[in-house]
Amino acid sequence: MAPQRRAVYQPITPRGPESEKVQKHIFTEKDISEPNSESVYAFFGQIFPERHGEAIFVTQPTVYPGLKYLKTEGPFHVFKLPVEHPGHDAFQGCSGAPIADMNGNIVALVCKGFKEDNTIYGVSLSRYKFSLGFHCNEVNPD
Repeated sequence: MAPQRRAVYQPITPRGPESEKVQKHIFTEKDISEPNSESVYAFFGQIFPERHGEAIFVTQPTVYPGLKYLKTEGPFHVFKLPVEHPGHDAFQGCSGAPIADMNGNIVALVCKGFKEDNTIYGVSLSRYKFSLGFHCNEVNPD
């Protein structure tokens, strides 16, 4: 039986690295699902990257809750923001952020948005579930 995976990271602040490693949540193949119009979605991103000196890179964490699923267009799921789109600068650094419901089911990865219609697009994870599982050793290829 394979050991359970644990992801940890060491936060780095402008004052330097913190000594304590913090456990991070890992999404697995079992967490991937299809979005529905009944659920509320959110994504978390790291925005406004700044470099401080040679060794310190700082970002500002941000959460965008209250997304509503609208439709699927090819490989993308489309979500409506609950507030007016703040502009692309507010989302710079969020590409690849997981879009998940309040139960921890992940449906997409943020890839683009449109200010004109107040939407966020995410690459559908269920569409690539087998490939993701295979490359993450979740699926036995035999």
